[in-house]
Amino acid sequence: MKYEMSERDKKLLIMLSVFVIVVGIGYWGIFPQIKSIREMDEQLKKEKQIQQKTELKLAELPMLLADVEDMEQSILDARKNYYQMMTSNEVDRYFTNMVLDYGLYSYDLDIGMPHETTKLEPYQFSAKALGMVEEPEEVEVEEKSALEKVDEAAGIEADDEEDAEALFEEEEVDNGIYAVHVSMRLGGEMDRLKKLVDDLSNTDDKLRVCSYSYSQITDSRQNENGEMEIVGKNILQLTLEIYMCEE
Repeated sequence: MKYEMSERDKKLLIMLSVFVIVVGIGYWGIFPQIKSIREMDEQLKKEKQIQQKTELKLAELPMLLADVEDMEQSILDARKNYYQMMTSNEVDRYFTNMVLDYGLYSYDLDIGMPHETTKLEPYQFSAKALGMVEEPEEVEVEEKSALEKVDEAAGIEADDEEDAEALFEEEEVDNGIYAVHVSMRLGGEMDRLKKLVDDLSNTDDKLRVCSYSYSQITDSRQNENGEMEIVGKNILQLTLEIYMCEE
């Protein structure tokens, strides 16, 4: 039996074919392009936000470089009165020459070299030790910086920033300062011994006189006539610390 399509069926079949072709072109051709365009728009938006943030940082760069130069100069100024790093023999030679320059002589010289950086506590009766130094109050600033506004525009959460900053947090940095403990027992004229103590106490070098005491001992010696005589000797027991700083 032969079946012939009517004109109406032909029109429906043509319309159905056209509909399928249009849907196929839209789904496999146009829709992926629209999706790709949307993704590119989102990526472009993020890139623009990154560009704005980078431009802000570049604008702050000259000021940051000036701050770095000021900090480096402050470090040099703070370091200039510290002693250079020395070995035990160099410390021995330094103080031996000092004692000789004052016209004194040394009975004993004990040097304690450090193995790690030092932490010098404040004087027990100072304002800092007694807790009288007020810490600066933290002031909450409601106005947000330009960088924070850019971050908000980029959709960056505060928690994400804290997590990122936590990755760069460093442990407490060593101050690079080493304390050398020096103990000396010196002999000589009393005025010279006192001058040495006074000069060490008033020097600008990073040196701390920990303790000192004067005493006198008696000794016997034979004079030019071959007679024994008692002679008094002045003794200075001196303990101090010098502070060396790494380059």
